[in-house]
Amino acid sequence: MDRRIEIRFFDQNLKFIGEEDAYQGLEFISNWTKYGTFQIFVDKLTKQMKVGNYIMLDNDRRKTGIIKRIECSDEDESGVPITIGGYTLLHLLTQRITRLQVWHTTASTSRQKI
Repeated sequence: MDRRIEIRFFDQNLKFIGEEDAYQGLEFISNWTKYGTFQIFVDKLTKQMKVGNYIMLDNDRRKTGIIKRIECSDEDESGVPITIGGYTLLHLLTQRITRLQVWHTTASTSRQKI
């Protein structure tokens, strides 16, 4: 049974910007121990297909991702589809920025935040 999965696109502010179901292929690989990957194969790019935008498959919050790369052929009529690739949202945790807090100990053994 071949069923088309709707791909919903969101901008970086998580505002819904459109849906797409005209694609050649879709590969979504989830992983139990780390982030998963996805690839979407299309004939032409649309305005919502940008690096940094988010996707959601069939309105399922467990099947979401962020677009990290777009690969296309230099030749317009090469017959090779454009590949949109990225990672599941768990990948965002690998880019987390942490701020180190330094504590200074005084002679009275009380800690002060610097």
